[in-house]
Amino acid sequence: MPYLSTAESQPIARTSQRHRDIAYASHAVAHHVQTLDWLVRVMRDVDLDPAGKAVCASVAESINHQHLALATWLEARGYGPVDTPRASPGVAKSLGAIEASERGATVMLHLEGLLMLSIAQALTFSRMAAPGELRSIASDQVAAHTHLLNQVRTCDWN
Repeated sequence: MPYLSTAESQPIARTSQRHRDIAYASHAVAHHVQTLDWLVRVMRDVDLDPAGKAVCASVAESINHQHLALATWLEARGYGPVDTPRASPGVAKSLGAIEASERGATVMLHLEGLLMLSIAQALTFSRMAAPGELRSIASDQVAAHTHLLNQVRTCDWN
C-alpha cells in the first residue's frame, strides 16, 4: 500500500487513532523528502560559508533520521514507499539570483520556516497520539528540530 497523500490523509485523520497515525506519518515522510531534496540542492548550488553548510548538513542528518524512523514505522504496517513530490528546482536556483550577501539569510529564513512547521506538526500530533512508538518518534522530532532551530538562529549566515 502506498503512503497517503496529504489530501487523502486529512479526511481519514478525523476517523480513528490508527488512521491519524498513518496520516501523520505519511504526511511527515513526504515533508521530509521535500526538505531533504531542498537541502541537497542548497548545499550543492548555493555558495554558503562553511558554518552555514555545516548547519544545513546537521539539519539534513536529523531530518533523514526522523524520515527513516517514520518510513520504517509505516512499512512495518504495510505501507510501502512511493515516489513523493520533490522540492521545486526553482527554489534553490532562485537563490542564485539573490545577491551573495543575502543568500545565507534567505536560506536561514527558509530553514527556520521548515523547522517550525515540522515542530508544530510533530508537537500537535504527539499531544493527541496514543502512547507508543509513533508518539515517541514525534516527541523526539520536536526535541531534535527545536535544537536545530536554535542552531539555525545562532549561526552567522553572512
